[in-house]
Amino acid sequence: MNTPPLILVVDDDIGAIMLLKIMLQRGGYEVLTARDADSGLQVLGTHSPDLLITDNMMPGMCGADFVRQVKRNPAFAKMPVVLMASGGSASARLDAMEAGVDDVLLKPILHHDLLTTVRAMLENRCYDPIPKGCALLLHGSYPNNAYRSQLAAAVNARIETTMITQWACGESALVNQRMIEALRASRSLTVCLTQETSQHDTVRYACDYFAGHNKPLTAILYEDCDLPDAFNTCHVFAPDDMDAYCSWLRRIHTRSQP
Repeated sequence: MNTPPLILVVDDDIGAIMLLKIMLQRGGYEVLTARDADSGLQVLGTHSPDLLITDNMMPGMCGADFVRQVKRNPAFAKMPVVLMASGGSASARLDAMEAGVDDVLLKPILHHDLLTTVRAMLENRCYDPIPKGCALLLHGSYPNNAYRSQLAAAVNARIETTMITQWACGESALVNQRMIEALRASRSLTVCLTQETSQHDTVRYACDYFAGHNKPLTAILYEDCDLPDAFNTCHVFAPDDMDAYCSWLRRIHTRSQP
């Protein structure tokens, strides 16, 4: 019999911990719990969970800083991490992603969203990484947490990114120096498009920048929409075509190795 995946849940709310533990156990997972970041680090000193779920707002060390400290340990550098948050600004979510968070679940946590996210993270963690230098731009509204997490899990597991930029759930973001520097440092760009996001100035700027500098540009198309002009000659993939997408990206980066 296969050993069930082990998940560590860190949250200062005992009620939330118990609810998450019940949902995860019903999904067939073993669960460890901790009430704060320091206790979580102690658990990681004696156990090697397959996935970490942590709240963001906790006394003492916040979730993003906790993840940074966890990721400094080479043993946990590739461990998938899900952050639970009560909304929050786009900059706060970007900070979490740069800390090493793979996906954000917005509270209240729904049973289906939780298990779909966990399953996607665990199923996609074993793929060979693509060389560094990929940027992934997620911008605008997506139907639900689970829908976004499937892409995030697949890409994070298969592609080593220099950064991932994510403006989530209907929040707008202006082009800023941080984004420009990230685009300059990346050798390819993938944009996730819906009818809404295809019209956003931030998306159009990023696409025009890559097209103007002859860098590989591709899209994952979630809805039929009018593509920006920059995509007229690029590859476009469907959300369920991750294998083809990652194969294409691996070929692109093999050719463009410095």
